[in-house]
Amino acid sequence: MNTNGRRRSSWLERVFRHRLAEHEAVRRERFGHVMRRARAVAAADPLGLSTLVRLIAAPLQARATTSLVFQPAHGARSAYDLSDFFGSLLARLTADGMTADQVGVHLKEARYRLRLGRDPILAVPWSESSLTNAIANIGYSRRMGEWRADFNHKVELLLPFGLALVHGGNHSLAAGITNAEGTVVVETVIDLAPLYAHVRYDGVSMIRTHDGFNLWTPVDEELGILFEIGRLMLEHGVRYDAQVAADHGSNIDESSESFPVHGELKPLFTIKTQAPCPSCLVSEKKSGPPDSTIKILFPLI
Repeated sequence: MNTNGRRRSSWLERVFRHRLAEHEAVRRERFGHVMRRARAVAAADPLGLSTLVRLIAAPLQARATTSLVFQPAHGARSAYDLSDFFGSLLARLTADGMTADQVGVHLKEARYRLRLGRDPILAVPWSESSLTNAIANIGYSRRMGEWRADFNHKVELLLPFGLALVHGGNHSLAAGITNAEGTVVVETVIDLAPLYAHVRYDGVSMIRTHDGFNLWTPVDEELGILFEIGRLMLEHGVRYDAQVAADHGSNIDESSESFPVHGELKPLFTIKTQAPCPSCLVSEKKSGPPDSTIKILFPLI
């Protein structure tokens, strides 16, 4: 007991607190480094933030996909959902007690096509036999052929930062991601933009803005970092560059689909092209006359 009548903390407790403080300091430092890089990218071209999202999400995606590979089935982690950001699906984020699902906007008409191996999709395999079958048989020149999406694949896209959570088809998606084969049209799109007025990530924990309450310390620091990159995206009027899917219900890749940009497109300058050689003339004939004007379009953010 100390002079105030309180129990002295044990040596083990002091060591634990010290290591926890060190861990939090490292996370805050890493967060600071990433956000400085993010602001530099945004200053150069805000559209580059989508590339940064993929860079930061890469180790998170790898841990998700390989969770079952390095551990027995009972040791694999569960699928990701919004509780991994805020601690609970029922966590009250606003002063009037609304949850993340209530504050976020479900974009029912939005359709986006994600490219496996490019876009940050968190597939978490949980069955050893299913994963073995998917790895062995799905892919180019394999028994089941190249990866194809089907009704079993259920993917939820979180905007503005573009992380995709998987709620069905984890094993085949893991194989497709690893082989960088195929595309999938997301089933659900949630815009988390309204949450930024109520929650922030401080480098360690998700903090409720109106009262400073510590909601949750994400196990995966990338989730908090991606959340704050999303805030920066909103500030610059951009979002993750997922491909817009065609209006019809097909899950087959469409060459006519596009990657959207924000703002009105206007020509900033023109380039006069001349055919410098016979081989170049052939190339020009495919796309237009030998002497033509090409308009280069860039978004006004």
